[in-house]
Amino acid sequence: MNYTRAYCNLVRRAENRTTPLGYTEKHHVFPKSIFGNNDRIVVLTGREHYTAHILLQKMCEKRYGIESKRTQKM
Repeated sequence: MNYTRAYCNLVRRAENRTTPLGYTEKHHVFPKSIFGNNDRIVVLTGREHYTAHILLQKMCEKRYGIESKRTQKM
């Protein structure tokens, strides 16, 4: 599975819609814990936010390895 493509599709879909009703969370497209401060934020549902972090963890595992600090932060 291409985790990067799935993550980008999730973020793109969130950027191109109106704010959903119900429970939402703000999500930095580029995680602050890895890339520092950035202003690119999208509004995700709770389920999408959970999925986004799972995808980020899988992307970091593949790129940096499971023992990396970056992977541990996700």
